[in-house]
Amino acid sequence: MDGADLWLHVSTSSGVPIYVQLKDQLRRAIQGGTLRPGDQLPTVRDLAARTVVNPNTVARVYRELEAEGFLTTQRGVGTYVAPNPSWRLDELARQDAAMAAADAFLAALSQLGMSPAEGAELLLERGRPPKDGAGNRAVSDKAGGKHGRKGAREDEQDG
Repeated sequence: MDGADLWLHVSTSSGVPIYVQLKDQLRRAIQGGTLRPGDQLPTVRDLAARTVVNPNTVARVYRELEAEGFLTTQRGVGTYVAPNPSWRLDELARQDAAMAAADAFLAALSQLGMSPAEGAELLLERGRPPKDGAGNRAVSDKAGGKHGRKGAREDEQDG
């Protein structure tokens, strides 16, 4: 997979800053092996357009991931996953990280008064590439490059 096939989800109503969401998703894709050393990421402008966020936000994410050793940038050429695999998670660490994420998700569901079964349904739905006009701000080139987006006013009304 290269960066052009990234599927990222950004939620304006989650309470988590958008740059943190993007950074965490890219870091996990690199650590988990979805993005491999040498893979080229979309340009700042392209990723900003596909996620419907400010280009400065994407540039910040790329700068911070480069400072952490996850990315390398070749001026005028592009941004790539760094060649050093030392930060890759081994299988046990991946499972531990996934379990921690699952525990946090279950705790959030409980606070919302939802059952684990309802959460599982949400995860299955969220894991599918969005349909055109589905109301999600997501990136999926595999879904034909069509991306739904909720406007800020709609997000405020929902949450």
